[in-house]
Amino acid sequence: MRARARYLSLPANGHPESIALYYDPILDYAHPGSPQFALYVALYLTPQKPDDAHRLFRWAADTYQWAGSSEIGPHRDPRVPALGLVLAHEFGDQDVEMRLRENVEVRFEPGWDRSTGEFTWGFGLGEPVPRGQLNAVIMMAEVGDHGAWSRLFNRPNLAKFQEPAVSGVDFPALGISQAWVDARQRRLAVATSVGDPARRGEPTRFSVTRLPTLAVRLTRDSRPFDRWTVEGRSAITIETDVEDHAFVIEW
Repeated sequence: MRARARYLSLPANGHPESIALYYDPILDYAHPGSPQFALYVALYLTPQKPDDAHRLFRWAADTYQWAGSSEIGPHRDPRVPALGLVLAHEFGDQDVEMRLRENVEVRFEPGWDRSTGEFTWGFGLGEPVPRGQLNAVIMMAEVGDHGAWSRLFNRPNLAKFQEPAVSGVDFPALGISQAWVDARQRRLAVATSVGDPARRGEPTRFSVTRLPTLAVRLTRDSRPFDRWTVEGRSAITIETDVEDHAFVIEW
């Protein structure tokens, strides 16, 4: 296409010269974008071309003065600082990450609704329901360590599709804060949590599937636990309550 060179211009040194948000093949027109659009591209480019993605991120970081000592002002689009924080976390840029994290803590209305157990950001939008997409984006800066987003694509954990797994969870009443297989020790560690405080203490259940054998031993909170039944050839169902517990299933 004739407009290919206008999609993204990365000179040998310095910041990008241009980036396109979209291309119209009928008009042969590439819509020019700002460093804001560079952040959108950088998120998806990071696992594929990390060096180019980092340059796009730095373009935005320098444009919006996220590095250094100047005060970070508000941005009309909360996606910009949210994506900046996510990418700073991914690239291990501790200076930008720290400054943006302090900024969003002040401006983005982090809140924990203890009646539902939900933590969300309001983003200063004055809306009754927190925005799901924005919360999903910024949550990427709260989970995993540096480089976790890239490793998800380049070094995926494919063994988990054959290993024992937790299923049939009564969510949102019951939460699962850990489900970790130690293949060498032949055990699965499962940590449950109270997802809905209004249902704390209620009876519930969950299943463990793909067990290599049904000759298993269970403990709950480090004590032997026998409230479980066999389901089929490779699964068990565990009877418990909506509470914070630590289960270990050994086979």
